[in-house]
Amino acid sequence: NSKLQAQLDALRKAVGEGEIKSLQSNLTLEKVHGKEMKLQNEQFGIEINQTTWRCHS
Repeated sequence: NSKLQAQLDALRKAVGEGEIKSLQSNLTLEKVHGKEMKLQNEQFGIEINQTTWRCHS
């Protein structure tokens, strides 16, 4: 019985660690997508400024 309990505890720990790694991976992907969107917005702003500058020249 104690051997089964130890195996169950080990399994729970492994599942918990796997879930933590999965969540960390998802957070990392979220950060990457967030930075990508920020850069795209900055690029769009620069393009608008260039277009505006050309029109006024």
